Amino acid sequence: MDTFFDPTRKKHLKATPEEEVRQWVLQYLVAQNYPIAYIKTEVELQYGDFKKKADIVVYTKDIEIFMVIECKAASIPLNNKHLQQVMNYAIALEAAYILLTNGKNTYIASIDSEKKTLSYVKNLPLYPNL
Repeated sequence: MDTFFDPTRKKHLKATPEEEVRQWVLQYLVAQNYPIAYIKTEVELQYGDFKKKADIVVYTKDIEIFMVIECKAASIPLNNKHLQQVMNYAIALEAAYILLTNGKNTYIASIDSEKKTLSYVKNLPLYPNL
């Protein structure tokens, strides 16, 4: 059985198609100077009456939530349902940004939690507090 070593959870995980994308995103974030110590995976959150898990949450050094990331397997075409999912997580967590990816297509947006709107951005935002 193939596995990936997850640096945030410090353990080996089964190499599923979604996990492959998640680990690619983690590597990319670290390469872009996002400190691994401020990145968490499979973060539980309460949204309405439902308990959900955000794939990746990036915190600032002040322990504020900077970005919520949703990963899908490469074989899954991204759609509005996935975008709404990650946006709901970001609004619940009061995150500044969202990132949605399947490894082939990636969408990044800033979030206005009060207005519940998003504005797409072209590039990954710089990690704050550097």
